[in-house]
Amino acid sequence: MQALIEDKQAEALRAAGALYEAGRLDEAEAAYRAMLAADPDHARATHMLAVLAFRRGAYAEADALFERAIGLDPGAPNFYSNRANALKELDRMDEALAATEHALKLQPRFAAAHNNRGLVLTAMGRHDAALAAYERAVQIEPGFAEAWSNRGIALQSLELFAAAVQSYDHALRLKPDYPEAHYNRAIALGEQARPAEAIPGYAQALALRPSYADAAFGKSLALLAVGEYEEGWQLYEARWASKVSGGQKRVFAEPQWLGEDVQGKTVVLHAEQGLGDSIQFCRYAPLLADRGAKVILDVPSPLVQLMRTLDPRVLVTESGVKLPPRDYHSPLLSLPLAFKSTLATLPRPRGYLRAEASKVALWQERLGARTASRIGLVWSGSTAHKSDQWRSLRLKELLRYLPPGFDYVCLQKEVREVDAPVLAAHPEIRVFSELLTDFSETAALVQCMDLVISVDTSVAHLAGALARPVWILVAHRPDWRWLHKRTDSPWYPTAGIIRQPQAHDWPGALRQLQTELAAACRSGHLKPAASTVPAAGA
Repeated sequence: MQALIEDKQAEALRAAGALYEAGRLDEAEAAYRAMLAADPDHARATHMLAVLAFRRGAYAEADALFERAIGLDPGAPNFYSNRANALKELDRMDEALAATEHALKLQPRFAAAHNNRGLVLTAMGRHDAALAAYERAVQIEPGFAEAWSNRGIALQSLELFAAAVQSYDHALRLKPDYPEAHYNRAIALGEQARPAEAIPGYAQALALRPSYADAAFGKSLALLAVGEYEEGWQLYEARWASKVSGGQKRVFAEPQWLGEDVQGKTVVLHAEQGLGDSIQFCRYAPLLADRGAKVILDVPSPLVQLMRTLDPRVLVTESGVKLPPRDYHSPLLSLPLAFKSTLATLPRPRGYLRAEASKVALWQERLGARTASRIGLVWSGSTAHKSDQWRSLRLKELLRYLPPGFDYVCLQKEVREVDAPVLAAHPEIRVFSELLTDFSETAALVQCMDLVISVDTSVAHLAGALARPVWILVAHRPDWRWLHKRTDSPWYPTAGIIRQPQAHDWPGALRQLQTELAAACRSGHLKPAASTVPAAGA
């Protein structure tokens, strides 16, 4: 009798497993629940219900079921290994790591547990240890495509991009229809400033999984970086569904404007990303007014006064204040799509924002008589920016390449703790941080500069929008808006781009800056107080 019961249970497990493998998950779940109804202590059925809950994203439910399964069969290593995944998603990292260790204690050559251990270590930021875990997994099971792909992620996190691409290639030889590996390989190419080469990988990931929002967003960034704006803007809308973009779309009852006739209609344009993004894309607001729309521009408070210089037809409101009735809305960075902007048709208004004359006069008075060209400096942005470690530099790095004789002015409102003593030791750099109460004040100070030197942050956009000469220092793999390899910007006619020759090579970029400063002196565009023209080279 007992043998008959066991045979039926085994048959039910096989049938439920076949449904699971076929992707018929609802039917599989029903089958496993039926098994539990007949035997509430069925450990394997409980475990599979936990797996199904995990796949639904019900991580707390999954963890409870994994825990129940372990209680029923504490000797099953895969129960611990899989529970680690749920614990990781619940941000219970120490417990997740302990679960993988328990699985490996029970079965040391358990490749999946080594892989899951790597996933937990990756989430903890322990990339060297994660790499070791993935390498152990592929040593045990050389055909483990997922572990090869995860190994690539660890290598990428360690900035070993070429090795990461090789690991993804190995994963794809094992499993050509692996969308995550195509996607991750494309990211690794993009990190090496190879956006054109990354595009096919994103495309393949999307061909295999059309709903893959992260791949659509990644492809959009690569397309925009190489100037393929038409498809790039379309795919950029995937930022709202992508987990990696960090975008959170505001909800409006009214439809998003996508190019419809707006004569006599009210359209709310709203900020969605950084302050620099609002400065860059507010240029589209007057174009909507040209089409007969009543335009409301909703921006954060530091930008309100500045944005009121944009166009008298545009009503500027502060974010968080109740908006008037409207017919349409649009996030600012969706406007290029609605206007079908390409590199050829990109709106290029020169000086579309202005500094208030009264504030400029006050700043001129504060600065005093001009004895040399004034150069505004911005060497770091917000630490909250996801790419800050690549885009910002230390003041002491910049100072090594700045020649004497100029009137240097700090344009930053915030000075980092590490830079404060360096700045204090260089009184030739004038600091007015406490007076920069909003961007209208910063704009007035920028207006007084003969040149702005800035890393990729909001003041760079501000200088460009004011049509002031600005040299923007960008990373080897820059943000998409600075395009690929160009030394100018179609967004800002007065901007020059100085790029890192290779990853993290600020000295290389700053040597180029030094050369450009010397050339500007020789041409008479800049005039140092001393008679000596700054020498080119380090």
